[in-house]
Amino acid sequence: MNNKDVDGILMRKFREAVIDPDMATHDHEASMARGQLYHIAKDAMTLIQRIKKGDNLEGWVASKITKAKENISVVADYMESQDTVNSESEKQSIDKE
Repeated sequence: MNNKDVDGILMRKFREAVIDPDMATHDHEASMARGQLYHIAKDAMTLIQRIKKGDNLEGWVASKITKAKENISVVADYMESQDTVNSESEKQSIDKE
């Protein structure tokens, strides 16, 4: 899969999310976050293509990539745990009925 393919997929998914009628009821911050995540994914694909195995990166470049990965992972883990907590709460509610 080349960069244009990934860019097309990301752009299509982003457009679908933007024109989603339910988005009007969501927090503006969520909309902004989705846009930022789109650009993060696009930039990450560009970097994957530019950085070849065995390349030497400057320390600050590697550090920024590491921090970005850690920050995204923390948010993804948090949201995944929220999904687990919410599904367990729903299951308990159903079990009580």
